[in-house]
Amino acid sequence: MAKHTLIHDGRNVEIDISKTQGGYTIKVADQIFSAEVDGAAVCLSGSAGTTRGAFAATRERVFVESDGGLFEFDILSADSDSVDHAGFGEMDKVRAPMPGKIVKVLIEIGDQVEAKQALAIIESMKMENQLLSPAKGAVKAIHFNPGDQVDADAVIIELEIEEQS
Repeated sequence: MAKHTLIHDGRNVEIDISKTQGGYTIKVADQIFSAEVDGAAVCLSGSAGTTRGAFAATRERVFVESDGGLFEFDILSADSDSVDHAGFGEMDKVRAPMPGKIVKVLIEIGDQVEAKQALAIIESMKMENQLLSPAKGAVKAIHFNPGDQVDADAVIIELEIEEQS
């Protein structure tokens, strides 16, 4: 069983995930859900019924779309039985949080950027999301242009991070 702490709306959410023969069992507080996954599509069943949606994840965030709402979770921690976390802290790359289309690139190669500065806009599930700089630095490469389709976790922009003092 993999234990994770996620953050949603400023609150910590503890979850346990177990792989089953047909998908996953997810425990959140005292609620237990059964999840069947097919690519990015997910079917969640629990005591309140069944819902269909989609999910995507990066090394830092999990995105879940269900019933017309988009829920975003920051990953606070994960135990050693979970997915490979070797890439955590990869501050020089800005990745697509989910599959989508690049709508706008707001910077150019060589530009100096600040932490949390908007670098590009991606549209996914009919919602636009800003891709933010993880740190202060210079734009080293831009791998996609407006109109390009991207997969989840694709490297959109590479930065040369300024040394922290």
